[in-house]
Amino acid sequence: MLLTPIPAALRFAGGCLLVSCLGGGSPVRAQAGGGIPAGKLFLYSGTFAQSLTAAERGPRNLITTYYQAEGEWPVSPWVKVEFEVEGGQIVGNNHAESLSSSLGATFRLNDLQEEPELFVPNLFLSGKQAGGAFRWRLGRLGLQASFDDNRVARNKRTKFIALPFTRNAAVPFPGKGLGAVAGWVPGPRASLTGGIGDANAVSTRNDLSRLRGEWWTGAELTLRPLADPAAAAVRVFTWRTTRRAVRDDAWAVSADAAVAPSTVAFVRLGSGSQHFARMHGLVAGGFAWEKPFGRKTDFAGLALARGVAVATGRREVFAEAVYRWQPVPWFALSPDVQWIRHPALARTRLSGAWAFGLRCAFSHVR
Repeated sequence: MLLTPIPAALRFAGGCLLVSCLGGGSPVRAQAGGGIPAGKLFLYSGTFAQSLTAAERGPRNLITTYYQAEGEWPVSPWVKVEFEVEGGQIVGNNHAESLSSSLGATFRLNDLQEEPELFVPNLFLSGKQAGGAFRWRLGRLGLQASFDDNRVARNKRTKFIALPFTRNAAVPFPGKGLGAVAGWVPGPRASLTGGIGDANAVSTRNDLSRLRGEWWTGAELTLRPLADPAAAAVRVFTWRTTRRAVRDDAWAVSADAAVAPSTVAFVRLGSGSQHFARMHGLVAGGFAWEKPFGRKTDFAGLALARGVAVATGRREVFAEAVYRWQPVPWFALSPDVQWIRHPALARTRLSGAWAFGLRCAFSHVR
């Protein structure tokens, strides 16, 4: 039983009201002239409640609220500016404790700030040559966005929430910093992407980069083997990072395939990092329904993962069920349930933990 549901509900309602007044969740597009693409603004608000079970102490409870705004604004066909502002508040009787290496990507407790924090804007050059077959980015950017473009296990704001189902937790992608990405797309069935960036970059720092002569590098080969290239994809990824004179390298695989009309299966594997990633030995997979019950804008997902937390060496098993209900174009509500067996980052060994979440998003397109 949750100890403080009313204050959390009020905070959540207030956050949703704020977002609805500003117009967020889906992109707010501001039309630019002269052939420049339109800008986008995303605003989010949510709350997440967790009820933990420890046999020796009984249930414990924790409630968090989360707010985020992010956007991008092309100033020319070659230059794009991005920004992020986010904040969160933790209430409960164990607020200082991180619980899991997997818990919700949007509501990850050990990354929440008690006060909103302004992130340094991303600023990078981008372009396409040879009819779009060669693509590149150069500047301050997040390398994670250029790899593992899984069809259904990717976007934490519209699909799954938990970390193993939104990115590969076995890959220690650096924060947003100086870097470069180049991609070759010779046709619809194959592509090759490579990237390099500052291994010590920290997204929330106000300096441009933290160059120490240590780099993260990665390369990914994507193959689309079926007659319909959009029906299935397999991505094989390898990376190497050097930080504090310690070198790690490993591999990862991500795949998705349509197994029935509007039903997509996915899998994500990672051998992991023994030093810098959140997890190693990651195995994750599940199913997503892109048009459940005939509703074209809804989404449902069910997924399971296991891995070993690098910080503690403990193995945890993780499951998530999520449904996005979008009754009207400008509003979406996503109830979410997460279950963790043996939470890996808990200070004491817990048999299991349940997390119940609710993600809401308002949108206004103009």
